[in-house]
Amino acid sequence: MNRASLAMALLSGACMALVAACGGGGVPTYSDILATYPPDADLCGSEGDLVETPDGGVTISPGPSAVLSVVDGQFTIQCYGTKLTVKEPVTLDGKTYEPGTKLTVDKDLQWTEVSSWN
Repeated sequence: MNRASLAMALLSGACMALVAACGGGGVPTYSDILATYPPDADLCGSEGDLVETPDGGVTISPGPSAVLSVVDGQFTIQCYGTKLTVKEPVTLDGKTYEPGTKLTVDKDLQWTEVSSWN
C-alpha cells in the first residue's frame, strides 16, 4: 500500500469511528468498508444477486455477471471485497435483508450493508 492509500484508509477509518461514536452517519459506502480491511487482505471476486437456497442457505443466482470465488479450496461468498445484491428476502446470521440491499463483509468478515458500490 502506498502512502496516499494508507493515508486515505486511516482518514476513512477515523471518519467512520467518529461517525459511529457520534451515533450518526447512516450506511457506509463500499469504499468506506474497503478502507477498514487489513492491509494484507486479498479481495475476492464474489459478486452477484444473493438468493436463499431450499435448505435455508444462500447462494449467488446464476447469471452472466455472477462470480463465485474459491478461497482455500472452498466456494465462498463471505470474503473480503464481496459485492452482493439481495434479490429476494434472505436471512444471514439471524438478520433478514430485503431485496435491493447491497451487502459486503466488514474487517471481521461479518455481513454489513453498504449504501453504494462506490
